[in-house]
Amino acid sequence: MISIRFSFFVIPFLVSALSAQTQAVDTLQFEVASVKPNNSGSQNANMELHPGGRITGTNVVLAGLIRTIFNIQPYQLVNAPDWLETARFDIEAKADREYSAREDAPAPELLAMLRNLLADRFKLVVHRELREMPAYALVNAKTDGTLGPQMRRSEIDCEAEAARAFAAKRGGAPPGQKPIVRCRISTNAGRIVGTGTTISELMRRLSAPLGRPVVDRTGLSGSFDLELQWSPDQTADTPGPSLFTAIQEHLGLRLESQRAPVEVLVIDRLERLTPD
Repeated sequence: MISIRFSFFVIPFLVSALSAQTQAVDTLQFEVASVKPNNSGSQNANMELHPGGRITGTNVVLAGLIRTIFNIQPYQLVNAPDWLETARFDIEAKADREYSAREDAPAPELLAMLRNLLADRFKLVVHRELREMPAYALVNAKTDGTLGPQMRRSEIDCEAEAARAFAAKRGGAPPGQKPIVRCRISTNAGRIVGTGTTISELMRRLSAPLGRPVVDRTGLSGSFDLELQWSPDQTADTPGPSLFTAIQEHLGLRLESQRAPVEVLVIDRLERLTPD
């Protein structure tokens, strides 16, 4: 069972899942589904994936669910009504069968079903477009391109590891054995640790705490091992560098303010819940 908390800060895996969508997938529907308002007043929300293609959500914030299934940051959601950030719901849904998923991600078919569920119950209609908005450019802090002490070129062949993991999932691994996948990146409050990660993945992780999109101006390619630590709250009780300082001191990179075209999700239509 996979537990998902609806904060974009902790669910990075949806990028690759959503990119696999096709028109056929996006027509899928749950066999049965229930969506009901939750008026408990609790601030806790979670969504769980169960065997057999079943999904349960408790006290789910509708805005968070939309950001999750469309893989967007808060600043990318446009034309959202005020109630979207406060309306909470309980969800129970069952697909027709089990769908293949990555170890830490729901299947793209289930994501499509969730989108279609919102279209059915909330009459949700959206479109994507590019809009210019404030952003940060990630650049080299030093003219010679020298990296910081906590960032170095990775010696791991991530493509080969991914191929082995895929083969194992298709039955190519010896019984009882799972391939070791070292290429990963994790994010916690005030800390990003990556092994065999890319600049694009680092930028995506940085955009959440920064509240702005990050664009690549480093010219760096390939994969890197890195560790970035900063103090989310600059107080006497939480000593440590700011995120801007840590990026420069730890990684040898720097953030510069600029404007850039950013893909946004525009809500064209959204209605209050249609009762079951």
